[in-house]
Amino acid sequence: MAVLYAALAFMGLTSLGQFDFASNGGVIIAEISNYYFGTLAVF
Repeated sequence: MAVLYAALAFMGLTSLGQFDFASNGGVIIAEISNYYFGTLAVF
């Protein structure tokens, strides 16, 4: 579980300034996943 939270924290910290602010975390995670994994993140 700690690895998952560490990965989320890393993705959040390294993507600061790349995206606009969103109203909820789901939108942010979707944008970050698309940024890192491209179309593979859609599936």
